[in-house]
Amino acid sequence: KIFKADSKIKPAWNDFVAKSPYGSFLQSWEWGDFQKAQNKKIWRLVVKDKDQIKAVGLVIRQPLPFGFSYLYSPRGPVLSLSLYTSDAADEGLGV
Repeated sequence: KIFKADSKIKPAWNDFVAKSPYGSFLQSWEWGDFQKAQNKKIWRLVVKDKDQIKAVGLVIRQPLPFGFSYLYSPRGPVLSLSLYTSDAADEGLGV
């Protein structure tokens, strides 16, 4: 299940990012707070399976000239190691 994260999940979010070999401070909760302080719109998305975090992603709206913008997830999303195995990937793709 994918949902928007709220502040109650902050410790679990940071723990998940810190323990992942693919995690980065650019996906930390605090980096999202910093981006908000810079007046950027952010979304924190979490994928859970049976109350276990499987992936997190900080998405930042980057403004462009003339009212345009793009969405960016710096060094993310961060996935659970189990999602990097070929069996898990095949199962998720229905192969």
